[in-house]
Amino acid sequence: MFPRGFLWGAGSAAFQVEGAWDRDGKGPSVLDVFAHRHAAPFQSPAGRPSGDSASSSYDHVERDLDGLSVLAVSHYRFSLAWARLLPNGTAPANPAGLHYYARLLSGLRQRGIEPVVTLYHWDLPQTLQDLYGGWENPVLVDLFLDYAQLCFQHFGGHVRYWLTIDNPYLVAWHGYATGKLAPGVRGGREVGYKVAHHLLK
Repeated sequence: MFPRGFLWGAGSAAFQVEGAWDRDGKGPSVLDVFAHRHAAPFQSPAGRPSGDSASSSYDHVERDLDGLSVLAVSHYRFSLAWARLLPNGTAPANPAGLHYYARLLSGLRQRGIEPVVTLYHWDLPQTLQDLYGGWENPVLVDLFLDYAQLCFQHFGGHVRYWLTIDNPYLVAWHGYATGKLAPGVRGGREVGYKVAHHLLK
């Protein structure tokens, strides 16, 4: 038996579930671009990169919220897609993205499910990778702060638990040192450590 106060939950990441990767004003993320270039590990049964449609949660919010209710979870951990909220990585914000997450948070609240929100789960807006070299550049620290403040401003009244960056080790090492994950930079140890430093700032 679980102790009193045990947090029974489910979790996801935007790229894993949302789909609608290029709709309603969303910009491409490094995950989108990487999956299109290296389709094999991300292939869906239909032969498309899996993040394009994923489980179509963007189009089926109520279905997925009802599924969480069936599971009787007390908490749901999910991530916000930076490129859905800020398609170019910086202002202006995308109203459709703000509406989508407001609807998701409202649905969780109506069902008595506590949201646990991750600000960054590996899906940097591709524009920031192209313009600045992504997390190799210390300017990303300030841009992330701007993005986080937007999220707090719009959703802070509905979210008690925030997570900043999911698994920064994988972002730094396999995203920027080995190139095995998005954005696929093979910069070696030096670049990996530099990225890790910026992520931890």
